[in-house]
Amino acid sequence: LLWFSIIINLILQLSNPNLLIPKIITPITGTILLFINSDFLPHFSKAFITMGMAIFSHSIIVLTVTEIFELPTIPILMLTESLNLIILWLIWTYLKQNTQALASIYAKVSDTYAIILSSLVLAALT
Repeated sequence: LLWFSIIINLILQLSNPNLLIPKIITPITGTILLFINSDFLPHFSKAFITMGMAIFSHSIIVLTVTEIFELPTIPILMLTESLNLIILWLIWTYLKQNTQALASIYAKVSDTYAIILSSLVLAALT
């Protein structure tokens, strides 16, 4: 079911490159399906893919809005990824307080993505 969610999301995302609604709805739908799937089987890899899809969805939505309004892409992406870092930090802070297995897995995943995103943002700024 995990790979089915990923493949369907990628097919829908790549098949309609010019339509606004599928470009926004398909990553969100894929993220929700992946989250439901990772809730049943809590593993680090599934949570990692789910969190990555959520970050990817947020970036796709921002890029779509940037294309529609013809805004400068790079500064808006830097701001968006900085906001993603703040959101990941808030998620990590909240999940560290829970003792459930899924919460601890998502806390590790959000910490890992925060490290990856902060490295990418710092590399892009220099």
